[in-house]
Amino acid sequence: MPEILRFSTNIPEIISLKFAEGKLKPSTLPNTPPDVMFTLVDGRTMYLPTSAAEEIYRHRIQPQTPVQVCKRQGGKFEITPMRAEASAPSWQSNAPAPVQPAASTTNERAQVSTNSTPNALNPASIEMCAAMCSALDAVMEAEAYAARRGRGLTFSEESVRAIGLSIFIGNQRGAR
Repeated sequence: MPEILRFSTNIPEIISLKFAEGKLKPSTLPNTPPDVMFTLVDGRTMYLPTSAAEEIYRHRIQPQTPVQVCKRQGGKFEITPMRAEASAPSWQSNAPAPVQPAASTTNERAQVSTNSTPNALNPASIEMCAAMCSALDAVMEAEAYAARRGRGLTFSEESVRAIGLSIFIGNQRGAR
């Protein structure tokens, strides 16, 4: 049985669809709308409300294309297609092209790098990207919380990297 991707509120996940279309799955609860099941390239499945699935269809998300999915308070989902940046400065000509949200979004922290084209991201790259984005989000929330409490707290880039790797390793071991 494939693993089901469970979304945490305000934690973005970077996914890639295996197929462009999902399958409508009726709810087992009375008076509850159906969900749409999508198969992901890493073998997991995800269930989205029909409104979020319609957003995927509206963006014309193709299989293997990285997409950021974030569940917000109240159960609303944000779907953000990812794209490769058009050109890099000349001093970065051999550097990997960053991947950024295709549309303007409030979550500017979703910028990631890859050494392959966005359509060729493998599942481990997508999971690592999601872990690093989650680490950065967690650190920023912790720093903001500390500031609200009148405390100074600053994480270094190395701390964010270590936290991201810990999240990635935990996910690989099944600690969701």
